Amino acid sequence: MNITILNLYYPPDTGATAKILRDVAKVLAKRHSVTVIAGRPSYDPSELHPYYLSRTDTDGDTVIKRVGSTAFHRKRMVGRSINFLSYMILAFVKAMTIKPKPDLIIAMTDPPVISLVGALIGLIRGCPWIYNIRDLHPDMARASGIVKNGFFVSVWDRIHRWAM
Repeated sequence: MNITILNLYYPPDTGATAKILRDVAKVLAKRHSVTVIAGRPSYDPSELHPYYLSRTDTDGDTVIKRVGSTAFHRKRMVGRSINFLSYMILAFVKAMTIKPKPDLIIAMTDPPVISLVGALIGLIRGCPWIYNIRDLHPDMARASGIVKNGFFVSVWDRIHRWAM
């Protein structure tokens, strides 16, 4: 089975979802062909990448297709949002052109609405998708005070609930 996993972060990013994704991919790669579509490292990475539009790396039996997303520091919401948006657009294009065609799409939670992209890819390419939830959005962001209720958070909440 050809499995494609979407998540902005993958090592050398040091965020929790990067580490979890590496573990998930390694286990799945024992029995399946696994391709991760990740962005340029931007989450306190242990190594920086210069700009590129596309790059292919391997991690054991896992193929990592990196797209040239922006890599602004994640602590500023504007830069982080641009990172999210650039990744989602480029990941969508990469997933739509990846060969062989995925038999399964797994969308994690970085960026928070990547589930929408995963669902869209699954519908267009005719394959099932799984929403692998690692963060409860926007509940976690609201509870921690990162965001306040408003139109944007309401739309974000609807997308997340739809994906679940």
